[in-house]
Amino acid sequence: MRNSLKGFVYCITVFIFLILHQPLFAQQDSGPEKKHFLWSVKSNSNTVYILGSLHLLSKDSYPLGQAYEEAYGDSEVVVFEVDPGELDKPETIRMVLTKAALEKGKTLQETVSQQTYEQAKEELKELGIDINMFTNTKPWFLAVTATILKLSKMGFNPEYGVDQYFYNKAKESSKEVRGLETAEFQIDLIASLGEDTEDEVLLHTLRDLDVIELELGSLIDSWNRGDESEFQELILRSYAEYPRVYDKLIVSRNKKWLKEIESYLRGDKNYLVVVGAGHLVGEEGLIKLLSDKGYKVEQM
Repeated sequence: MRNSLKGFVYCITVFIFLILHQPLFAQQDSGPEKKHFLWSVKSNSNTVYILGSLHLLSKDSYPLGQAYEEAYGDSEVVVFEVDPGELDKPETIRMVLTKAALEKGKTLQETVSQQTYEQAKEELKELGIDINMFTNTKPWFLAVTATILKLSKMGFNPEYGVDQYFYNKAKESSKEVRGLETAEFQIDLIASLGEDTEDEVLLHTLRDLDVIELELGSLIDSWNRGDESEFQELILRSYAEYPRVYDKLIVSRNKKWLKEIESYLRGDKNYLVVVGAGHLVGEEGLIKLLSDKGYKVEQM
């Protein structure tokens, strides 16, 4: 069970809008052969750039490679998983808190086992948080929050994520911004990943927080080098015993996004599509799906 639930930690880390992470190393260009987690997809009328994003980065991760900046500069429309502007709205915050709340009269301590509750209490204490703040919240919300707090303690911050970086640039230059999904869809997806196993998911998520820094090191390094093969191996290994989560989190969404990206390729504007890097790799990743459709796809 431990190995199968391990993928859930990556689901949260890689996915949470607030996969990943970056920053023990700054992203630098090292020469003309330098590869990036960035692909160009060309049609007869335009180009769509697909950027595999790391959602939480550190300040030291900047500047990004020049290829990323050039792709942005050549694009008229910037597309994210969710329009980052939607996440700042008060109604979005209220929606998240509403979905995270337990039914009236129930408490977290009553919802999970005593072992899980004590583990959560100890882990949160190390993060400087009182578990009583989560008395009336669902286990998935605590799992997500604890993961984000741990990553923040390690120096990872959504404020420096690739998504936020290019969203800020788009706002400053008044470029059109779009979202492939709504914030509500993503929150519902996160909440559904641990259905029927919330106690186990929370327990193992908390336990794996202790090794998350070591586990992410290799993933981050492969992203920095633009090493698609190694990144793919690491990502798919983390999901190997959790196929249902992989299908809901990656595969089903890629198929929906593929149709939207194809509509962009029929237009006359250039697009920059910024999605979690885990969506680009593997036999059911966006890069392979687009190649199979006959589009000219090239890593930059």
